[in-house]
Amino acid sequence: MLSQLDGSQHSFDRAVNENELPDLQGWGWNIHKPHRYDCGTTAVTAWRKLTDEKEPLPGEDRFAFVLTDPAEYLFAHGVREVDVPRYYSRFQDEFEAVVAEWTIQRHGRAVGIDAGMLERTVRLAEGKGRIDHDTLSVYLCDNCTLFVTGSRGAFIVDPTMLKAHTLDRTPPDSARVDIEGFGVPEADPEYQRGLRRFVGIFEEHTDASLARYKRIGDGKHVFETDSGEDVYAGASMRHLARMTVDETELRRVHTYDLDDHTYQSVWDSETTDHALGDETYLGVVVGFEHAWNEKEHIMSGGLFELQSQAKYWCFQPQPEKYSYYDFRVGSVDGTIDTFANED
Repeated sequence: MLSQLDGSQHSFDRAVNENELPDLQGWGWNIHKPHRYDCGTTAVTAWRKLTDEKEPLPGEDRFAFVLTDPAEYLFAHGVREVDVPRYYSRFQDEFEAVVAEWTIQRHGRAVGIDAGMLERTVRLAEGKGRIDHDTLSVYLCDNCTLFVTGSRGAFIVDPTMLKAHTLDRTPPDSARVDIEGFGVPEADPEYQRGLRRFVGIFEEHTDASLARYKRIGDGKHVFETDSGEDVYAGASMRHLARMTVDETELRRVHTYDLDDHTYQSVWDSETTDHALGDETYLGVVVGFEHAWNEKEHIMSGGLFELQSQAKYWCFQPQPEKYSYYDFRVGSVDGTIDTFANED
């Protein structure tokens, strides 16, 4: 996806002339940050200008203009062509949302393209006039992007979040992965890892048992206990995915680069305040994580405070609080004192 472009793509090695880019009302181009994909395609992303008049396009950091080798991108990643209704006025009635991935990663139940997103994407490629179906094409790609061609050229577009009101069908079996014996429609590897840990933690630290996977909701996966209560597994699954259950894996020098300086912090045998299974005010400790916390103090001339933190992730069942089986995932944080500027 375009949000991952800086970290996963290669730099482009020539200057970009603005004259080779389409003129989009209310938008500019990051001409100093073009990128080359592994397939050889080069593209440049857009940014919103501070003006009241903007074309209704997919959104900042959500689309890029293809500078070179569009065919290579489509050959490397294209999966299926999306059928586009003849006229904009028919989009809502004739277009059924297309799913790229079933996932709760954007607080919905999938990412893909619905009628509203399709209109913004087509207008990006075609401008304000009528749709030229001789030049227009929209393709779903295997890297969770859309590839669009039109009168303005070729674009790579991030799909949108699909929620219940635009997507009411059941995920197919092909979209489900095995999560400790449950078939769960979740494409994101981090959420998969968190869900696997959640199932084990829930079984170990509650009096209930997960009996079946029930459904995917907006921003959550819904399980059901053996007594018929719903259990919502949502955004906290990311925390469970990032943590480690073996504190010794964090015993090393941790570094952080800031303003041309490298800072370091040592997590050693004396660092840990809590062990796995300890009871805290947030519940039982189920994992550990190291984190850097940078705080800016605007009123003090831009000075900052950089903290090295030991995070103890805790799980607390709260079955009596609501009509469904509730729980809390939070971290008890401690500051690591072994902290120094390496330079």
